[in-house]
Amino acid sequence: MINSNKYANNLFIFKYSSMTLVQTRQLNVDEDGCAVDVQYLDSGPQSVLVYATLYGALVGWDMRAPGEAWRLENGLKQGVITSFCLDPHQSWLTLGTSSGHHIAWDLRFQLPIATIVHPTAERIRKVISHPTKHSWILSSVQGNNEISMWNLETGFREKVLWVSRAPPLSKTDV
Repeated sequence: MINSNKYANNLFIFKYSSMTLVQTRQLNVDEDGCAVDVQYLDSGPQSVLVYATLYGALVGWDMRAPGEAWRLENGLKQGVITSFCLDPHQSWLTLGTSSGHHIAWDLRFQLPIATIVHPTAERIRKVISHPTKHSWILSSVQGNNEISMWNLETGFREKVLWVSRAPPLSKTDV
């Protein structure tokens, strides 16, 4: 898949083995903005490409059917989406924003189910699912080279990996 500045309003799907174009989708950049992150959701009967847009839309594109499989509107109140991850069991996704919010969405009911705000409200650079704890996420945060492990069920930060010269969990940037 390629999404370059020249083609910022398009998503391209290529067959890797032959580098041939399989599908393309034109985004409405006036309404949604460009895609800021893309993940693949293989749910058996569906083959869904999920993308987040600059203006807060999370879109499920079923590549076997025309149109959208689903659309979630996150809005910009909690910041611009910077990253998102899908639960390995494909029941939820969690996004990170430019203002330090982690927002979890239930994909079955298409509702936000949890919001966790980082204490410093710094930009979330990347969000991934924890490899062994089903309800945990890992997020890297702008500033002190911090990686936090959050429990979505409790809303608590369980562990922090800290590689900054600043005192652990301090709010000062070195």
